[in-house]
Amino acid sequence: MLNPVRVADPVRVMVPVRVSWPVFRLNSNIYVFNYFEIFILYICNVKTLRKMRKLISILCLVTVVILASCSKSKTTPTPDTNATFKFSSISANDTVVKVNDLITLTANATGDGLNYEWSAAYGTFTGNGAKREWTVCHEDKFTISCTVTDKYSHSETKTIVVRSHN
Repeated sequence: MLNPVRVADPVRVMVPVRVSWPVFRLNSNIYVFNYFEIFILYICNVKTLRKMRKLISILCLVTVVILASCSKSKTTPTPDTNATFKFSSISANDTVVKVNDLITLTANATGDGLNYEWSAAYGTFTGNGAKREWTVCHEDKFTISCTVTDKYSHSETKTIVVRSHN
């Protein structure tokens, strides 16, 4: 009985051929086209190229419109020299307080879009804005600061000293 011979990899034989048709080489493979096939490829490529140009120009236009509408203004507001910003005082309902009691602090300021930032080395603030409450859990003398800033970046800081006891 004869066993059939299996060839693992088919062997390619390249024979130089003379043709009158155009030859196209792609990835070491030779393709032979007739003139009709080349004409069809040319027509398809021209139509595709025109469509691609149209699509690219539309995409560019859409991109420009989106970027123009989404960009933020890079101009910063200039401080108004006539703005009436004034931080006149900071006050407390009492400057001597028992440990763990609340005191009410008030910042008196005028201007546009005021922002109040309260700080102290120790203690806890409650509330927001110009009027805040503060408490501390041990005896000592404490400096409480308030910085007021308006929308034009005018800023001023004032302090008050509060003493706590048992």
